[in-house]
Amino acid sequence: MASYSSSKPEEYEVTMKKVLSWAWFAYGISNGEIALDSTFDEYFVPLKSREGRKEFAESFYPSSEENDGSDFMLKGQEIAWIFNNLCADAFDSETCTVIHDSRTIRLSALGAVLHLIQDSFSQSHANRESCTQIKKGENVASSVMNCSPITQFYDYSDQSSDKHEISDHMPVKVGESCGEDIDDAITASAKIIWFATKNKSALEVENYLKEHVFVSPKNNKGIKDAGPGVCYKKDEGFFSWLF
Repeated sequence: MASYSSSKPEEYEVTMKKVLSWAWFAYGISNGEIALDSTFDEYFVPLKSREGRKEFAESFYPSSEENDGSDFMLKGQEIAWIFNNLCADAFDSETCTVIHDSRTIRLSALGAVLHLIQDSFSQSHANRESCTQIKKGENVASSVMNCSPITQFYDYSDQSSDKHEISDHMPVKVGESCGEDIDDAITASAKIIWFATKNKSALEVENYLKEHVFVSPKNNKGIKDAGPGVCYKKDEGFFSWLF
């Protein structure tokens, strides 16, 4: 959802499938291809049999829960629930306002696609190039928007939150790679909004993202499975186990 690895250790190809499937799914919600009143079990269980969707569907409806029967908390829950909670804080809110307006829910889903794209250009979410700053022989986090292929998706649980935050700020510069084969975050976001106004299909959007945003290096050269990234590792030391 934020161009991260969702578990560890997770293989590069698995994360990429989940990222593209999330974009396909969220956009499908936004344009009405996917019914808001579909339930988790009705939608995600059959989706597991579709090529390239198994890992994504498992994230929402694990086979262990499917096989256990009726006790899974999301069994029978409408998938609109993913997008219809308005919370003051995404992680700490005890209660949220439930949105009932279908247009607002679908716009929220479209926003999730934009969020996914934009976060993929944060250096602390995915590796498109090096961290760019080197001080005293160490890689130091910075905030630069690069448009190179993605070689690694990061695992936030292994990162220093302070280092991570540095690269989530407004970019101090745009890398020279932008404007070539891979669209930058602003251009890509604008195109997604254009696709929505033209009622393009979710598959068309996914194909665009695969070719111009979430691009793998040629022959998968240099790809790595999920990790913290060289600029974002937690500091090692006596107190590092506390954080």
